[in-house]
Amino acid sequence: MCLDGRIEDLGKGIPPDLMPVVSERFSSVFGWEVLGQERTEHQWQVLRRLSKLVHGEGKKLRLWASPEDEKVWNQLLSSGCDLINTDELGRLRQFLQRRAVNLVAT
Repeated sequence: MCLDGRIEDLGKGIPPDLMPVVSERFSSVFGWEVLGQERTEHQWQVLRRLSKLVHGEGKKLRLWASPEDEKVWNQLLSSGCDLINTDELGRLRQFLQRRAVNLVAT
């Protein structure tokens, strides 16, 4: 049995085997006003800091209800998000395959 943690659960000493993933709504991190808009570098820095906190506890990070946008997916992965939540699995698979090829080529 595992718990799906939230940001407010960080720092409470909950072990990763009990709470392996910290999940949060995309808009809780970025704000409602940015849905449909480009995120700023400052907002991505906030996500990178959150990712470091989550990984420092040995856990994985997932943002749900994020935009179904490849630029957002790329930034999520680059910022340390471990899991991408999507309803467009085929499109995500293609994106990840292209991204893997690009990472190997560089």
